[in-house]
Amino acid sequence: MIVTNSTSMKSPSPYTSLACMLLLLSGVIITSCDSSAQEADTHEREQRLQILFLGDDGGHEPSVRLRDIARPMLDRGIELFYTSDLNDINLENLRKYDAVLHYANYHEPDYPQTDPKIIESLISYVEEGGGYVPVHSASGNFRDSDEFISLLGGAFESHESGTFRTRIAEPDHEIMQGFEGFESWDETYVHQQHNEENRTVLSYRDDEPWTWIRTQGDGRVFYTVWGHDERTWQNEGFHDLLERGIRWAAGEDVQNALENRTISNPFTYDVLDVPFPPPHEERLRYEEEVGTMDRGANNPRYYQKQKPLDPVAAMDRMILQPGYRVELFASEPDIVNPIFMNWDEQGRLWVIESIEYPYPRDFWPDGGGKDRILILEDTNGDGKADEFTVFADSLNIPTSLAFSDGGVIVHQAPQTLFLKDTTGDGKADVREVLFEGWEQWDTHAGPNNLYYGLDNQFWGVLGYAGMDGVIGGEHHEFRMGVYRFLKDGTRLEFLQRTNNNTWGLGFNEQGDAFISTANGNPSTLFTIPQRFYRDLDGLDDSVTDRLASTVRVITLTNLFRQVDWVGAFTSAAGHGVYTARTWPGEYWNRKAFVTEPTVQLVAEMDLIDNGSSYHAEYNRNLIASDDEWFSPIQAEVGPDGHIWVTDWYNYIIQHNAESDRQEPTPGNAYANPLRDRQHGRIYRIVYEENDHTNSINLAGASPGELIETLSHDNLGWRKHAQRLLVERGQTDIVPDLIDLIKDQSIDDADLNPAVIHAMWTLHGLGQLAGSNEEAIDAVVGALSHPSAGVRQNAVQVLPLSPASADAILDGGLLRDNSLQVRLKTLNSLSDMPPSERVGEEIFRVFQDSENIEDRWIREAAAISARIHGGGFIAAASQSGYSADDYQVDEEDPVGSFESIIAFIADEAPAADRDRRSEEPSVEVDIELELGVTPNVLEFDKDELRVQAGQTVRVVFTNTDNMEHNLLFILPGTLADVGELADQMMASPEGRSRAYVPETPDVIAYTPILDPGERYELVFTVPDEPGEYPFVCTIPGHWRIMNGILVVE
Repeated sequence: MIVTNSTSMKSPSPYTSLACMLLLLSGVIITSCDSSAQEADTHEREQRLQILFLGDDGGHEPSVRLRDIARPMLDRGIELFYTSDLNDINLENLRKYDAVLHYANYHEPDYPQTDPKIIESLISYVEEGGGYVPVHSASGNFRDSDEFISLLGGAFESHESGTFRTRIAEPDHEIMQGFEGFESWDETYVHQQHNEENRTVLSYRDDEPWTWIRTQGDGRVFYTVWGHDERTWQNEGFHDLLERGIRWAAGEDVQNALENRTISNPFTYDVLDVPFPPPHEERLRYEEEVGTMDRGANNPRYYQKQKPLDPVAAMDRMILQPGYRVELFASEPDIVNPIFMNWDEQGRLWVIESIEYPYPRDFWPDGGGKDRILILEDTNGDGKADEFTVFADSLNIPTSLAFSDGGVIVHQAPQTLFLKDTTGDGKADVREVLFEGWEQWDTHAGPNNLYYGLDNQFWGVLGYAGMDGVIGGEHHEFRMGVYRFLKDGTRLEFLQRTNNNTWGLGFNEQGDAFISTANGNPSTLFTIPQRFYRDLDGLDDSVTDRLASTVRVITLTNLFRQVDWVGAFTSAAGHGVYTARTWPGEYWNRKAFVTEPTVQLVAEMDLIDNGSSYHAEYNRNLIASDDEWFSPIQAEVGPDGHIWVTDWYNYIIQHNAESDRQEPTPGNAYANPLRDRQHGRIYRIVYEENDHTNSINLAGASPGELIETLSHDNLGWRKHAQRLLVERGQTDIVPDLIDLIKDQSIDDADLNPAVIHAMWTLHGLGQLAGSNEEAIDAVVGALSHPSAGVRQNAVQVLPLSPASADAILDGGLLRDNSLQVRLKTLNSLSDMPPSERVGEEIFRVFQDSENIEDRWIREAAAISARIHGGGFIAAASQSGYSADDYQVDEEDPVGSFESIIAFIADEAPAADRDRRSEEPSVEVDIELELGVTPNVLEFDKDELRVQAGQTVRVVFTNTDNMEHNLLFILPGTLADVGELADQMMASPEGRSRAYVPETPDVIAYTPILDPGERYELVFTVPDEPGEYPFVCTIPGHWRIMNGILVVE
């Protein structure tokens, strides 16, 4: 089943027509050709207008306003594809759309200078025949561009506000015929620099032009002042006006279009008196009419549940950018509740079904075991699975699988299993326990996202349920983080902590590990292994690097249900990176796909180099829907180079509940009767200009074929080839691998993936352990490869020897142009034997301000310098630095060069995890203790009591499994402070300010505390008796997590 998303510009170029003819002759489906050439089972959605909605993260909150109009417009046959990336305003991209809707604040101070290329592209697009629909604040954008002001027809000057109607000046114009107007509160803009050329004013507010149109070249411009906030954007009269303006700007005959279109959608509802979280739309309405909604009480105002859509109807409600289409590969009844997918070396799709989630075996009267692993195949090449083999059953909540030695490794808490078919019937007849110890007290916090790494080990992530077990004779106890283990289960390494429940893991082509977590942290990066901190007094181990500066989501409606981090990433899952070459170059190794099932979308994250780390910028979605059942939980590159999406397709996503009518069950879940066990889908998102399927099959491949596959343009196939060569265990291929490593070429993504895989294949075959000098020499040569990705892997595969350290230093890797190479080099040097020379070179690292300013290089260099301390201290002394002159900053031992010198020279006492707002010597009148009840978003006390005017010390310990802060605020300000905190999640400064609003209503506050941290907050109690709320203002928490400080 295929749903296409073709463009509908008025005049297709002759090149498009010629391409259609050629493709039709060859039998290839393309959506802009005659539909009669489509295959019989292809579903092409009705022709819709494709509109690019340009927003930003400014004060008008365009991404929030999208929720007000996306469904009303979609019901009218108008798709809005949202972006806040100005790079999308280029002529090539704009030509894909019928019109551009512009609602943003691109002006000083945040945007002081306009890029002339943006204006040039926009004007060229309009003059070629494109439509432009600026709304409200758009007239204040690009104020330094006279050309833009002229295009729009005027420039913002000032405003007041009020409730009013406008006067229709051109009732006979096709836009205004039958339009009755509407009344709304809004800002009363006044404009200047009016351009009356080719302009018609359609309506006025008093004598001020309010809604007007212009023509320029072959294109049309529609502008209206309406649209400051939801009071207008949710007004049906505004929807009517906006539709008319969009259709006119897109070149349609408005009256004809209105007459022939219908306003409809496929949604139907059940009315049920059962406990489940209300949608955000109802929460907003409740808080406006009644007050703060209590999580602990069921909401009787909303007993409405959307019914599921069939796959065709569901795909019709999906919005993705023009030039891409969504295809259905499998759905119910063939698959149900798909929780994970992966492809084997034959290109077959393996799917884990978990109809028992979230309940462990002891919940089920029959003992459970109804989950299973399926192998899906498309045997006739029509793009749909038609053969389904049950590989394994009798499972309970298996969460992921990866391929090994002809079988699969499977996470199923409390065990990690190895399953294998030895008889050839496609069914597992071997079931071995590799190791166990995964805790199962919370079933949405266990091990997941199992993948084969470049290092020939198996990687995964874990939530707060934790691990407590013995593996290979070593006891492990940890939670929330990333780990790796050997395929036989004899050794496991916990690599780095995350800050929250963790459900996503992905790798780029050079092996960097990206992770997504719950609660406002959709993209993080593994940086420094925890093992370096274990015997290092004075320095706490680090948490993965937070990459996203804004965590708001771009969702299509307010009909989502979230417990906390409302309107943001609260259940981010998956972190697939685009690691193929089928899609356009902008995707190659640069974009990641993070799902957010609670708001029905797959986000696109731009991975931008940021020193030794990355910045993850979220400006648009890969795909989004207004179907409340759409629940994407995984988006990965398939064997064909396109993106495949696992859709849990379930009305209930939340593990926890918002109602005291629901009791927790084993697995710390809530027994919600609406959890669905009948649906599930797998989709492909296809780039239409390269929609061929070029899958291969490595089953039985020769060594030469596997070597050749190390150069494939798809990381998935390269990893399979590498794994199969390592599993083969023969060294006859070593000369071929060495030849690959000597290749100095790079591709358009500045990579040579074949070199990377060849080095790790040698490593997996034991050829870099010290005995094969030719192989080691080849890797040493790769230290100077033109690709930074190759260099950062070369430093990791070398043997841990003095000779390797010398080679790394001789190659100048500590001064590499890439800070990511420098970080990997420092990590590798920390694993090597102590060396005077290495210590001296690391001292020189700190002479470069670029290194000092980079948090991860600074910390990795300090760790490595501690290991190679003799040479470091000697070099420091020769340069005039004396460790006796400095002290370790126990709050941040590696925060400054002086503290680092003292830290390396001394055996500093281990820093505890306490932080204080004042020195402990401060005298107080009373000390209070406050903690958190784990997993329920509650403080462990509802009330604290003090006397007016007292000096109080509140010892706040975060005993939860997620981060929190603590604020004391003035009486009656809970909702005001909470709403201000929620608004901060859209701002890059929100987190740096600990989500503490700048308002006099805040009396005292702590920083954000990670799980296990403690903070001593000292402040003076107000003199006025009363009830002063205390609250956590992590976005969304305030509605639930609050109490009262009684001042007597």
